[in-house]
Amino acid sequence: MLVLPDGTALMVPNANEAMFVYREVFENRCYVRHGLRIEAGACVVDTGAHAGLFSLFALREAPGVFVHA
Repeated sequence: MLVLPDGTALMVPNANEAMFVYREVFENRCYVRHGLRIEAGACVVDTGAHAGLFSLFALREAPGVFVHA
């Protein structure tokens, strides 16, 4: 189990790898650069969805987001 800095607990196959991805997605916001953004009601496809961190990010980024993972 991995507990994220915000207190969210996740079951992940590799905690070190998941924390690396967490930093990329949540802290560095690498997936929403260059004008990309997730707007309210967006439909997001998380291909791979390894630990579900991008899915979690997308759901928290805007209200009413629907994620396919």
